[in-house]
Amino acid sequence: MEASAQRYVDLGYTAVGINLSWDDDMQQKRFVPKKLWQHATLENWRCYFDKRDNGIAIVTGEASDLLVVDCDLQKPKDAKSNVRCGMLAFASWVSAKGLPANTPIQESASGGRHYFFSLFKSLADGLLSAKSTTKLSVQNESYSIDTRADKGCIIVTPSAVIKDGNIMGYKWIQPLVESSSLPSMPDWCIQYLNANTKKTVVDDVQQAMQSLTLRNGAPSLADGDTDTGRFVARVRSSIEEELGCKMAHPIRARGAG
Repeated sequence: MEASAQRYVDLGYTAVGINLSWDDDMQQKRFVPKKLWQHATLENWRCYFDKRDNGIAIVTGEASDLLVVDCDLQKPKDAKSNVRCGMLAFASWVSAKGLPANTPIQESASGGRHYFFSLFKSLADGLLSAKSTTKLSVQNESYSIDTRADKGCIIVTPSAVIKDGNIMGYKWIQPLVESSSLPSMPDWCIQYLNANTKKTVVDDVQQAMQSLTLRNGAPSLADGDTDTGRFVARVRSSIEEELGCKMAHPIRARGAG
């Protein structure tokens, strides 16, 4: 696998070895990456391969300047959860809205599609978050579409699994290009992802507020809070502590500057 991985590295992608198999009970592929694989780089990638590997994954996000849209076929569990087929939906959007001509496209072992884009170019063009996501929502409909970016990876050819005696492999529909030549995600796709990012932030803040209210009671103006700006700053600090991170955008109260 190292020889195949070298070709990806030569194109500017950080590759790691994986052990890939088919889980009959779960009816899905199962893969085991190396420990600390997220620390792989273009310089140390060989440390993440050994003779037992039967597959390759590319580290997405900053390590490879890579953002992948992973579109799956609808699984039985998706249908029960009203999750629509991501592969068919994304293909219809591409047909109607377009895609950069040099977009690499890979067919997955299960028959899905992987679309490869530059993470940095997409962020420069307005993408709000470099985080990986699951189950894209568009106009209140959920689809079996995930994204692989920071702290993620994507399995690539010549990886394959064996199911019921049949070899299910990965193959390029449109060839992979050098990392530096990857296109930005199209505007319509950026808009879809940004809408999900904003919804996630709002949901996280609402959950944090609910947790704080249950534990401490509803926030109110305290002694010394003579204006809404100071009150908002105090509430924001509490929410950040609850979320365990700094909020990217300020909370504004009505009338606050």
